[in-house]
Amino acid sequence: MTTGYFGNKQVAEEYYEQFDFGSDIGSATIATAVIVAVDENGADVTATLLDATKQNVDGSAVNFWVQAGTNDTEYTITCDVDTSSHEHYTKVGILYVINDPVAEAAVVISTDWSKKQDMAKRMIDKYGDAMSLILETHNTYNATADSYSSAETTYSTRGVLLNPTMINEAGQYSKSNKIRVLLSAKNLPVLDNVDFRIEYGSEVWHPEKTVPLKPGGTTIIYFVDVK
Repeated sequence: MTTGYFGNKQVAEEYYEQFDFGSDIGSATIATAVIVAVDENGADVTATLLDATKQNVDGSAVNFWVQAGTNDTEYTITCDVDTSSHEHYTKVGILYVINDPVAEAAVVISTDWSKKQDMAKRMIDKYGDAMSLILETHNTYNATADSYSSAETTYSTRGVLLNPTMINEAGQYSKSNKIRVLLSAKNLPVLDNVDFRIEYGSEVWHPEKTVPLKPGGTTIIYFVDVK
């Protein structure tokens, strides 16, 4: 799954946007494409935000028509495609509907980051796989036993497995051999500088790098590169 951002749209604007699967499907073609939209509360608004009669497939891209919407509302648009080689891919895009700003004196800037954190968790819970995150805590050194006491805390969560796209020296896209796990920060401890591992089925992964996405100082998701 790949997540992108379609930018801002005013309520009265109507135009085409696009999901491009070119780097995913290679020489295959798109056989079917299904696009749905939900608002920030998770309600299905496909029929009002999109016009299905104008949707079309152009090679490796799916073009879709956006319209209407409620002012000051964030929408999540999901596109699922099946290819001629029987592969399935999903892309997700965020569209924010907001009219032109009012005079500066009347503007009150307030962002509810907890709401955005909830939205990220809903998306990861929907598209992710069940896995366990085990937090490893190392405590006081015991000189007699010549060891540190330790404890583990297990968090049941869901994560989206990503295969990062790399660009070589020729400017060509290719898949990395690394594994990246996308985790929702909600209900997890702060992972920036702690020891933990991820258990996924029979796999046990230790992080090589953990990068938090925290606009406004609130962590929304974690990108965890594992080995």
